[in-house]
Amino acid sequence: MPAEKTIVYDASRLLSRATANTPTGIDRVNLNYLLHFINNPEYRLICIALKKGNARCLDENTVGDLLHKLAAMWQPNNIWAAEKQSISNYVSLQKNEKLYVSKSPVGRTLFTGHFLELAKNRQERYIYINVAHQGINDEAFLWALKHNLGCEVISFIHDLIPITHPEYTREGETARHVDRINGALNFSKLVIVNSNHTQKEVLQYAREKGLPQPKVIPLYIGVEPLDLSGAENEPYDINLAGQDYFVVLGTIEPRKNHLLLLNIWRSFVEEGIENIPKLVVIGKRGWCNENIIDMLDRCEKTKPHVVELSDISDHQLVQLLKGSKGLLFPSFVEGWGMPLIEALSLKVPVICSDLDVFRESGKDLPTFIDPLDANSWKKTILQAAHESISTKEVPELPSWEAHFRILDLEINQLESEKAAEYALRPIRFDTGFIQQLKISLIAFLLRVVPEKTVRKFLKFKRTPVQSMVDTRFKPIQKLGKFLAKG
Repeated sequence: MPAEKTIVYDASRLLSRATANTPTGIDRVNLNYLLHFINNPEYRLICIALKKGNARCLDENTVGDLLHKLAAMWQPNNIWAAEKQSISNYVSLQKNEKLYVSKSPVGRTLFTGHFLELAKNRQERYIYINVAHQGINDEAFLWALKHNLGCEVISFIHDLIPITHPEYTREGETARHVDRINGALNFSKLVIVNSNHTQKEVLQYAREKGLPQPKVIPLYIGVEPLDLSGAENEPYDINLAGQDYFVVLGTIEPRKNHLLLLNIWRSFVEEGIENIPKLVVIGKRGWCNENIIDMLDRCEKTKPHVVELSDISDHQLVQLLKGSKGLLFPSFVEGWGMPLIEALSLKVPVICSDLDVFRESGKDLPTFIDPLDANSWKKTILQAAHESISTKEVPELPSWEAHFRILDLEINQLESEKAAEYALRPIRFDTGFIQQLKISLIAFLLRVVPEKTVRKFLKFKRTPVQSMVDTRFKPIQKLGKFLAKG
């Protein structure tokens, strides 16, 4: 029986990361999601990519090449890493067929070709999935998906850090993330988050901003199998044999609190501590990190005891973690903290910040310390270096199998609700000349209307009272404030 659900998967970020040797946490989630939908008989699959305001459908060959390349770099044990596979459930496209989205903002979006043909009858229903934060702020595209195709939107929010802790992000990132979260909340039927902590933050943000509150469900990110097979063929450039050392893993940026550890290692030298363990810093240099870089590059006292590695494979990482005295994770804020889970899966001791999300992901296994309590960190590190922290049995770790089992149930429920809605209120589509005439007329009108006016109209349509409060016209503003009070 042909599948009625068509997944429109946004592969924009995966395409942009095609040359990245090392994946980020979001990259890993993104790739695993796409692999889940590949050849899954429950779905038909279409991959799209957005660039500079335009979207296009990717042909099967392009998707296959992308998956083969990414799997070879990021998941060498995956079947796709060995050779390119066929995709049996991919929607075939005509040559050069594209999905066009104009560069103009809200509402100026046109669908052509394959999508209009399939949308004439609503037998095939679309579910757009975006798990990468990239493109979810494009209201023009999301509006067209929802209104032109009746497409349901599922988005993945990984964290609200740029909004809740703007001091730890690059300039302008807060405004960009506000647009992403607003887009996800305004258009999504289902929002997936990585923890109960993130779920709480997302719903609180929606309430505070007067935004829609779609269904938000926490699904833990699966822990990918880590092993040492083949690691002996990938030696790293440092020799740590017979030496005690700790690992800190993550992009070098203020939020990760590297400076705390570097100052602790300097104090070890100044106090004449014997047999100082090495600190192995693994991660690329990020942003707003001048003080940290100065310590790494110019502090002569710590240079003999601190090793910086920026680009290592998963095999090498596993080697380093398993040989260490423990993982140090003193972050001020995290969305989930995958390194903590990966270390625990290898039964490596973890000393981490006392954050709600770490207590959720690590249970009672790590040693928790306030990220500002330097003395406690120093004392615990020395104790672990000379006495070792006892490792406890690792409980059942989150799996992708469990993650996608719940996701499939949610998609089926969403599909059932949509089917019932169509049965009660069928949507009719014009075809042929009339359809093309309507498209041309709408495109002309939208290009004439100033985009600022379009944005204001859509904002008023979503949140009329808040739009009145935000206006500069005093009488309307007063009326909005009066209505807001109830």
